[in-house]
Amino acid sequence: RFGAGGVRVDYALGEVVGESWGTRTGIMGDFVFGPVTLAGAYSTVKGSTLATSTITTKTTNFGGVFAMGPFTFRAGLSDTDTSGAAGGNTPMIVFGVQYAMSPTLNGRLGYYDTKFENAAGAELGQSKLLIVALDYSLSKRTTAYVEVDRRDQSGNQQGTIVNVSLRDGATAFGVGIAHSF
Repeated sequence: RFGAGGVRVDYALGEVVGESWGTRTGIMGDFVFGPVTLAGAYSTVKGSTLATSTITTKTTNFGGVFAMGPFTFRAGLSDTDTSGAAGGNTPMIVFGVQYAMSPTLNGRLGYYDTKFENAAGAELGQSKLLIVALDYSLSKRTTAYVEVDRRDQSGNQQGTIVNVSLRDGATAFGVGIAHSF
């Protein structure tokens, strides 16, 4: 960290000895001023080589957090671009708010809007996800949660989460415990 800002660099070796398949590089930076945090990140992952091209995935993220009393507001943009024969683009917009009801109980609301585009930029599908959750801190690193989410999808793209069976929407309910190591 450099005062209110920070930069992180990432490099991970590939998964096959002597080849670059799976090699990941990235850089991330953030800046905190008062109740506002702004962050950005860029990464690339070199994928497998097909007969005609090498697949490379590039992801760019920008986001911000604003804390105001018991409320924390979040917003972000993400764009994943995959090159090669099966290339395409996946832009996503994220919004969220968290309300601290007590030191151990938080309510959360999140919205994710993801589009799936082919290499030419034509939209193939879209996914909209709304999440409502309650988190209860059991300890510094362990949280119990309950959540309900609603996903609506359109389009029909092979190999993604866009699926014909979810076009009319799906509602899910979850209960669990999350532990950070």
